[in-house]
This record gives sequence, structure tokens and C-alpha cells, in this order.
Amino acid sequence: MAATGVRRATRAPVPRPVPVVRATRPEQVVCWDISFLPGTFRGQHYALYLIIDLFSRKILGWTIQHAEDAVIAADLMDDVLSKTTGRVLTVHSDNGSAMTSKAMAEVLGKHTVDQSLIRPSVSNDNAQMESLFRTVKYGPAYPGVFATIDEAEQWFGGFAEAYNHAHHHTKLAGFTPGEVHDGSWIQVARARQEVLDAHWRAHPDRYRRRPQVRVPASVVGLNLGHDDHKTHSPSTLLELLAG
Repeated sequence: MAATGVRRATRAPVPRPVPVVRATRPEQVVCWDISFLPGTFRGQHYALYLIIDLFSRKILGWTIQHAEDAVIAADLMDDVLSKTTGRVLTVHSDNGSAMTSKAMAEVLGKHTVDQSLIRPSVSNDNAQMESLFRTVKYGPAYPGVFATIDEAEQWFGGFAEAYNHAHHHTKLAGFTPGEVHDGSWIQVARARQEVLDAHWRAHPDRYRRRPQVRVPASVVGLNLGHDDHKTHSPSTLLELLAG
């Protein structure tokens, strides 16, 4: 058939709206994703399902499986949402098949939780998850490959425990995810402030003003405007530390 020279009209892709999520407390927004841990043979890998709290960065749930599976993902999310003590309002994730499955929709509906999805190929829309996966895979203790899935589970179990309760997170002002999640960071901050105050009183000539302990932000989110990134006001912080 001879070419007619007439091109078929195509519809321009509709741009996806920028997802905006905002958390002012633990267990308000949870984020999750799946990454892959390499095995010892070419093409062998294990699927790491990982769910975190956006506000505190604490790991809330995880599992390692031989493959990505929508039902496994939904069961893990159901377990996490069932165990939270706060009211989870939003679950934010990639837009892969496990995230957008009917099984996941049923779990989110069961817990009356809204779903938020990243834009296609925009990894920064789930920046906290991407940051954690980098911490997992580029830390000095990362073994590089895992001979078995049991070995991967044993290693990651130790990592998750250390990350939640011993990792002094730079984005949390040096507190651990566990401390920010359960609120015990306030007692730790009081102790740090006492040390700063003692040095300030002993050496007032070294300071222009009373030193103030760094604290975690009071608002955490994704794709927030500049003014939405807030820490505690001086008066609020003094109230927290005075208890």
C-alpha cells in the first residue's frame, strides 16, 4: 500500500500531578518500596520489601522474598497498618504493579488509608526511600552479595535493628529513628542541652548567645514548598526541653 503522507494524530501524554505529602507526627504517612539484593549467581536476586515511617524514618516492616509479589506486599502492609498505634492517613510509594494492585487497594481500603504515588520515572518523589536504600547498599557493612535468602534475612535483620535504634541520623539532627518515633528524643535533647548550658556558663566568653541543641524538624514531607520545611519554634522548643 502506498504511503499517503498523512500521519496519524497522537495524544500528548497527560502530565501527572506532583505528589505532595506532609507529616507532622509519626505514623501519619508511611512510605514503601521494593529493591533487590544480589545473590551469588548472575541474574539471581532477592526482593527486599521495605516500609518506613516518613516523619521518623523508622523501619516499620520488611520482608525478603525470592520475587516481587503483589499479595506478599499487601500482606506486609496489612500487618504494618494493623500494628501502628497512630492513625495512618497516607501510604506513599512507587507506581509499580505491586503498589497499584487490587490486593493493595483492598488493604488500604480496609484501613481507610489514602494512596499517594510517585510520577513515572521520578525517583525523587520517594526521596526518603531512595536515601534508605543507598544507606543499605553503600554502607561499610554491606556484604555485596548473599549466598541464600536466609543469609540476606539475617543480615538485614541486624541492619534494621541498628538503623532504628543506633543510627544517629543526620536528617534527624543526630537522633535515632526510634527516638524520634517514640518521642524519647526529647529526653535525649534535654540531656544534650544541659551539657551545652554547663559549658556556656563555664565559658560565656566563647558564645555570642546561649547555645541551642539541634532538634528534628516538626514538619517532614515530599515536594513541600520552601516555607513548609519547619523546625520547632524557639518558644516551643524551650517548652519541650523544660519538662
